[in-house]
Amino acid sequence: MLTRKTLFGLMALCTTAANAQLSGELDLTFSSDGIATCDFPSNYDDRGLCMLVQPDGKILMGGGSHQGTGVKFALARFMPDGSLDASFGNGGRVATQVGSPPNLDEAFYALALQPDGKIVAAGRSYAGNGYLAAVLRYNANGTLDNTFSGDGKQLDNLGAGNDDAYYGVAVQPDGSIVVGGVAKASAEYDAVVARYTAAGALDATFSGDGYSILDIGMVDNRANALVLQPDGKIVIAGQTGNAAVDSDFLLARFTTTGTLDTGFGTNGTVISAFSTGTDWAYALTRQPDGKLIAGGLVTNGAAANIGLARYDADGELDATFGSDGLTFYNYSNACFARSIALMPDGRIAVAGNSAVALIAAMFNADGSVDNNFNLDGVATPTLGGTAFGYAAAVQADYKLLVAGQAVQGAAQNNFVIARYYTGMNIGIEEVADAVSDLRVLPNPTRDALELRCTVAKSERITINLLDAQGRAVEALFSGAVAVGEQRLRIVLPEAMAPGAYTIAVSGERGALGHARFVKE
Repeated sequence: MLTRKTLFGLMALCTTAANAQLSGELDLTFSSDGIATCDFPSNYDDRGLCMLVQPDGKILMGGGSHQGTGVKFALARFMPDGSLDASFGNGGRVATQVGSPPNLDEAFYALALQPDGKIVAAGRSYAGNGYLAAVLRYNANGTLDNTFSGDGKQLDNLGAGNDDAYYGVAVQPDGSIVVGGVAKASAEYDAVVARYTAAGALDATFSGDGYSILDIGMVDNRANALVLQPDGKIVIAGQTGNAAVDSDFLLARFTTTGTLDTGFGTNGTVISAFSTGTDWAYALTRQPDGKLIAGGLVTNGAAANIGLARYDADGELDATFGSDGLTFYNYSNACFARSIALMPDGRIAVAGNSAVALIAAMFNADGSVDNNFNLDGVATPTLGGTAFGYAAAVQADYKLLVAGQAVQGAAQNNFVIARYYTGMNIGIEEVADAVSDLRVLPNPTRDALELRCTVAKSERITINLLDAQGRAVEALFSGAVAVGEQRLRIVLPEAMAPGAYTIAVSGERGALGHARFVKE
């Protein structure tokens, strides 16, 4: 008989069941039709711009909501079944006003979750004569956290041009908050990386004043996405150049003190020109092996394509990915990626757009299109009208979430989330032929785990560590295992923060399973 403790440590195994749903099909158990929506109590537009999945399976979205007097910061939280979470804010919704009418315009573009359940949201707020970069922190129930900057809100003017914003955010193990975005200079935009203390003040130990400006020539430089590495270094992705004429992918890596990391690319920056037109990176993620994947828009003649580029840890393009490090997909003449998420089996999930339709796309680990996903690699949910995709996330059960906004009802935008099957299915009692009786002990743990399993066929396995949002933290093990009972000791990274994590195990034939655990 399995005890509760045994069940908590048992690893759910990945199988391909005879009755499994097809990859790229909507999950009709989610909000009855595969699509969840949120309409704030106003007859105006609601713009869904970012998303994360909590360790308990709840789904948090952020963006802006027009409340009649202008657009306010907005959050909505959904239950795992797609219904709104009544324990959050007002019926699952939170609208926060920082600026003042008549030109009120505020929105969140990035979200992060602290180990204690508090929510960090980053974006921008209009302040009468321009936009201020904004960081707000909420308690788990949706109320503002007054231990952060006194009232839960921190706004900063970082450039002379009064047009600043944050588009990426992450929480360090010590509770500090790092953000990336843009700061308007007198004429052009500069990329910016900033760090705040856990109390909400700019951290003066970071670049002297709490933020670092990246200015490459007399052109626009933008940071549209941010990744925090396990060693504390910060990587941003965006674009450099004149977007109306010619712009290129831009990556940069900063040290823990806010200086450019000279061991990355050329003096800390990487510029990738994939065409003679507009190339723009909107998204960034890090693989367990340290490689970086940037996604966005790549032009090919007059067409806009979904573009993905993979870089080695030192910033060099990975020649084993696509064609010399780049892959692009001309699904339509006006398509691009806004967000990317890694599947446990190495595939790359994308949320974005094809003209004015929200799309979900899937690529294989080598950069090729995954034609098993809805037959051509792209799925387009029917949402009722013009729609835009901004966020992608992979659940612990391997289902894919894509989120954004769509015109519905009275010709107004609502928050929307679509959930798809990905060809990977989990069952607690299902057992793969090659591996059985997988467990992780102890759980919770402090600094190490032991993975136990029985191997029926010798093969090479890979064990990756994922954070609570399904993002790769580190590759823990890669090697051959012999037939019989196996016990693998796994030492966790020293800088790993307390919280919920997942160990994902894959073999030569694909994913074998995953296990959740808690680090104290």
